[in-house]
Amino acid sequence: MDFSKDFNDPNHLNYKGSAKFTRYLGKYLKENYDLPDRRGDPKYYSWEMNAKYEYKNVYNFELKQYTNLNEYIEKVKMLMIML
Repeated sequence: MDFSKDFNDPNHLNYKGSAKFTRYLGKYLKENYDLPDRRGDPKYYSWEMNAKYEYKNVYNFELKQYTNLNEYIEKVKMLMIML
């Protein structure tokens, strides 16, 4: 973590810092624990819907960061590939 780039203030991560920490934590959990994949499990439907909602929010946030039209279009194309 780079304090000058990843923190919003002394106690809170900013968007980029949160993304960096989340990737690290996910990798750590995957490598050190045998956690079951609950995707597609009807008991966890609300979790899946919440994940899709949050993904949409993050995606929209990222789109707003682009000032270059070509980069914006490439980001939108990537979404179309993922769908």
